[in-house]
Amino acid sequence: MLFMIGAFRLAMGNMAGWQSPLPFFAVGDSYSGLVDVSRRLFADSQADTAERVVGVLRQFPTQPQLLGGDKLSCEVLGALTPLLFPFLVGTCLLEDWETSSGERWHSKVVIERCRFLETAACKGMCVGLCKQPTERFFNEELGLPLTMEPDFENCSCTMTWGAAPQCGEDGLEDQDLRCFAECQMKSSMIMDRRGQLEGDPLVDDCQLVRESRFGACAAAMPTVRPP
Repeated sequence: MLFMIGAFRLAMGNMAGWQSPLPFFAVGDSYSGLVDVSRRLFADSQADTAERVVGVLRQFPTQPQLLGGDKLSCEVLGALTPLLFPFLVGTCLLEDWETSSGERWHSKVVIERCRFLETAACKGMCVGLCKQPTERFFNEELGLPLTMEPDFENCSCTMTWGAAPQCGEDGLEDQDLRCFAECQMKSSMIMDRRGQLEGDPLVDDCQLVRESRFGACAAAMPTVRPP
């Protein structure tokens, strides 16, 4: 698990141009270092965050691509996800879901309580560093239909292999997008750079959360307690 965290942290650090001083191979600190690097990447490059994270995903082997968007492929992906991703998101359960044609596919992965969202305590990072780039990478670059639906009320998330995101919808329409009180995106690491980021909605008033559901919290944004 520490190896996987370290590999992902290195890839994120390469994109951010910065690495956390926390040790790589210490339980707890290693993951905290990954979250620190993610915060820096999100704060430094909010305009092209999705592209940078897609760049991280491109660093991992994707060829030869043996799976497609058919039922068997999606059920294989559903079975692999709970085995490969607990290091990043925590415990996952595999469930059935019903397609528009009424067919039942065993390819819905439920992340019971997302480790990344809970540790980062930032809804903007969840959407900007996870949901949007992951959906883009699998749907557009690999042709593997995937929809991710975070639930900010209980920190869970549903990944449905075989269901492509609906055009014009992001699954967040009914969610409370005020960030958690514990979010550190307005902490000294970011605010010390206010001069460099002056005028950036990420720091000023979180317009990106209110208008495009992509940003992070700021001091002026109301906050809520995580569940």
